[in-house]
Amino acid sequence: MIVGGCVSPFAALQRFKDNGAMLEEIRTEIADLKHSIHATEIELHLLEEKLENQAASKTDYLEEEITTLEKKIRTLEKTQDKAYSYANQIQALDRKVEDMGQIKTALASVSKYIEAKKPSLYQVKSGDSLSKIAKAYGTSVETLKVINRLEGDKILIGQLLQLPASYVGE
Repeated sequence: MIVGGCVSPFAALQRFKDNGAMLEEIRTEIADLKHSIHATEIELHLLEEKLENQAASKTDYLEEEITTLEKKIRTLEKTQDKAYSYANQIQALDRKVEDMGQIKTALASVSKYIEAKKPSLYQVKSGDSLSKIAKAYGTSVETLKVINRLEGDKILIGQLLQLPASYVGE
């Protein structure tokens, strides 16, 4: 009898069955893994497509936003140019107003000078009459008569007539 080195046929068959079952289990597990890998590859492919679509749509959206912003910037630049133009026009008008103020001041000075230089006496010339003199100096014949103590309308060439104080500026 051979002991130790021999395996009973039943035990060998049992091992073969066990190995076969184990092999079948491994094959099933490999098939499951292949199926999972395939499903994962499909999911990965779908996710890549979705990501590409999202990236493309976001790129399109961003391009539209950039175009919109560029239009707004151009509009703002035009508005800014108009504002600068208006500011320049306002400054020019301010200078003109200042010039007008200076002119007004100068005219007031000239007017005072002229008022100060108005004669307080008038020398009668040929062709003069009390009405002409009164009209020229913005007064009335009666006022000239009263100031100069005249009783009638008669005046003489070379005669000095006093002018009213309102004309002289007193």
